[in-house]
Amino acid sequence: MSEETTIFVRRATGLRREYGPFFAIAMPLNTIVGIWIALYTPIAAAFYPGANIPLATFLCFIPTLIECLGLVFLAVSMPRAGGTYVWPTRAFNPVYGISTVVGVSVVLTFIAVGLTGLLAPTFIGLFLIMAGIATGNLGWISVGEYLATNLGVQIAIGALVIAIFMIIDMLGPRVVKWFNYAFFICSWVGTVVMLGVLAAVPKASIPTLWDATWGEGAWNEIIGIANTCGWGPAYTTFNFSDTLNAMIMLYWCYVGMSILGDVAGEVSAPEKSFMAGFLGGACLVGAYFCSFNYLLFAKFGEFVKQYSLAQLAGSPDMFVVNPYFGDGTLSIVFPLAATTNNALRMIILVSQMSWMLAIFPALLPAVSREIFALSFDRFFPKKFTTVSARFHSPYYCSLLLGLTSIACVFVAAYAGWIAMAAGGMSLFGLACFVRGISNLYIPYFRPDIWRRGYAWTVGGVPAQAIVGLFEAIIPGFCMMFLTASLMSPLSVWVNATALAIGIALYIVYAEKNRRAGLDINKIFYEIPPE
Repeated sequence: MSEETTIFVRRATGLRREYGPFFAIAMPLNTIVGIWIALYTPIAAAFYPGANIPLATFLCFIPTLIECLGLVFLAVSMPRAGGTYVWPTRAFNPVYGISTVVGVSVVLTFIAVGLTGLLAPTFIGLFLIMAGIATGNLGWISVGEYLATNLGVQIAIGALVIAIFMIIDMLGPRVVKWFNYAFFICSWVGTVVMLGVLAAVPKASIPTLWDATWGEGAWNEIIGIANTCGWGPAYTTFNFSDTLNAMIMLYWCYVGMSILGDVAGEVSAPEKSFMAGFLGGACLVGAYFCSFNYLLFAKFGEFVKQYSLAQLAGSPDMFVVNPYFGDGTLSIVFPLAATTNNALRMIILVSQMSWMLAIFPALLPAVSREIFALSFDRFFPKKFTTVSARFHSPYYCSLLLGLTSIACVFVAAYAGWIAMAAGGMSLFGLACFVRGISNLYIPYFRPDIWRRGYAWTVGGVPAQAIVGLFEAIIPGFCMMFLTASLMSPLSVWVNATALAIGIALYIVYAEKNRRAGLDINKIFYEIPPE
């Protein structure tokens, strides 16, 4: 054990295995559902007129499922904190592992925590406005307008929300677990109700219900704006190329399942939990996204694309009957118009607001464990390996991430172009590619790790290598370049900067450890202790 102590900061992490299969399902879904399907569906529908959006949504599920199969193999064989960092550094190469995970984490901090902190009060305000109009509640409209239009209030609320969930992360996995459960259950109850409402509404009655909900003439106004903005035969004629392009855009909605791996060191019963979390979670989110978009187009038909085109190409002064239609409100605008029952409308509204906030208790603990894992390997200041003896949480990591995320709220508010540019997905594809290569590498070059996990074979060939091949090619190589095709030059530079930060971190600490007489090869050969 003396050699192990020399390699790592100490003999045990101090973390506790508190999370089970239910948490393994809840955590990644709390991160990725949010408003994204409602935000990207109208963008894809407007930008790619011939796209079959329900088909594109289903096609996104295929690379997601392949990615999750690869994640199961890695997580079961190396269930350690900061898994997305630990796996490629042990199975493939530390340079790729550190640079990709730090790059993705920088991007995640900008786009998913800081930007969402700013967007949450904005969209909650829009949700309240929509609900106020639908139910005739003027108070909700007033509060919603205040939240949706006051930048100072948005910054304050976003920073406060992040600070609260930073403290929750510091209080340890037991508290984190219950907050994730609460948001997950609340969100899914309303989501099931929403899908039921969409399934039950008669298609023929929808124009009348729309006008009754959003104002007399609102339905025809949307159609008129769409016609003014270029509506034509291209939007009603199927085009497979447009469908593939829409798939690339909608794939954003599925990204984030891997974050469960970052708390792998705190997951009990790894085989059962990771199978449930990665595969069960992927199937659940795929079923939701596909059902939502299928029902949307089955019931509302071409009007979904007309609404999307009007929303994105029309000017605000065109919306006279209802001037409040805004980006990202698709998940409540359409369901609220599909029922006249205000109780059901309230359930739908609360569930969508819950999804907006659910990302914070899920994502903050994940990224903080990446910082912890880097530090435990001596590739970040040793201070960040400190774990609370009472709460079993790496509280300095939580503090660093929380404060950085709060700073990113201000960046999103006053330099939003940086945060939005960070949203390019090529780094996520690169991370998938590296994990796929890791799965290919392990059975042949690290059989000791392979035997710790699912050492299955298919015709004598390791199943992990087969999955790794498909993971490296489809959600890895293909999605890396396909998503890069949608990135602006600025987005490429922002993502390259994030990757460069990871590479620089590796160089600095590799040299520091070399001068201290530490064998870097040994650090990245050994699996960290529990």
